[in-house]
Amino acid sequence: MKVEGGFQIRNGWWGTGSHEWGSSRGIRQGDPLSPSLFVIVMEALSRLIEKAINADHISHLRYILIWFEATLGLRVNLGKSELVPIGDVPLVEELVDILGCKTSTLPMKYLGLPLGENFKSLAIWNPIVEKMECGLEGWKRFYLSSGGRLTLIKSTLSNLPTYFLSFFPIPATVAKQMEPIQHNFLWGHTEDVFKFHLVKWEQGDWMSSIPNGPYGVGLWKFIRGGWVKFSKFLKFEVGNGTRIQFWDDVWCCKEPLKDMFPDFYCIACVKEATVAEHIQLRDAAVTWEVNFTRLAQNWELESFSSFLDLLYVANIKHTGTDKLCWRPSLAEGFQVKSYYQVLSESRIGDFPWKIIWKSKVPPRVAFFLWTAALGKILTADNLRR
Repeated sequence: MKVEGGFQIRNGWWGTGSHEWGSSRGIRQGDPLSPSLFVIVMEALSRLIEKAINADHISHLRYILIWFEATLGLRVNLGKSELVPIGDVPLVEELVDILGCKTSTLPMKYLGLPLGENFKSLAIWNPIVEKMECGLEGWKRFYLSSGGRLTLIKSTLSNLPTYFLSFFPIPATVAKQMEPIQHNFLWGHTEDVFKFHLVKWEQGDWMSSIPNGPYGVGLWKFIRGGWVKFSKFLKFEVGNGTRIQFWDDVWCCKEPLKDMFPDFYCIACVKEATVAEHIQLRDAAVTWEVNFTRLAQNWELESFSSFLDLLYVANIKHTGTDKLCWRPSLAEGFQVKSYYQVLSESRIGDFPWKIIWKSKVPPRVAFFLWTAALGKILTADNLRR
């Protein structure tokens, strides 16, 4: 690996400077490798502090910093350092005098992050929203093609909030505030200039949602909202039956008993009962005891017979804990591939997103093809709608 050189280095030993010499190898400040080397060097300082803690010598923190400087030639600038007490810390002023640093309080900024702030506060996201607004300023849209605007949106979308998102969950209000900034920039809409938004933001994304219905690129964003659909492919394996709802869960057939036998569910005495509460094991024989508020009518006897047949043919182990199983592949367990396949079975045609976005054409041409494939070009018939 070739690294840059040609800069001057001064070595210091116990506060005494030496002469400078030129370097033929090394990394300049600002080089992409600098953060990695910084992490490696800081690991040495962390080990020194950890060793001092284990030896019950944490009071010698100043000596640790001196040894660190003597060993690696890197000096901690105590003049720029700050001591931040958390809670009620006695002798703070004495500690500041010993270390020769400043004192500060929470909340504060550390490495660009709000340290000590309420992570649920919307105010901590204001700098991110402002940077996005500056990056997608209105004047830029007049000098960029649709493909250029698309590239700029994706760069600001992926780079700006990523650092914050690694520490704080983004509030829904902030996410909704960012989306209008992006789609207004994409279609060239400003307060003074009106532009049609040819494709709805929730419909288009960057690939059509038609191939996967509602499961496209928004799967992870709306994973909680997709639980109802996901749970349709789950099934319970009955062990002792204490954690499985008799009427609400899927355990003896492909749907809950309350959906298969709604009339019996309405007259059930205990609708929240578990499987264990309705099953009795007597002399190795299984007996089901399901209580209703009234007796079955003559026209319900056939359905009641089917109801009992399902119960007595159900596979129940009677021991062990209850398990949640993935129905499409019971033997292999849950796989993302199998979930994708069952979701794709009901899709309506294939959207040619690979032909559009993977083709070797300018981005503005791909953007036009994407709009045309969705039937959103401003043709005469679309304008009449």
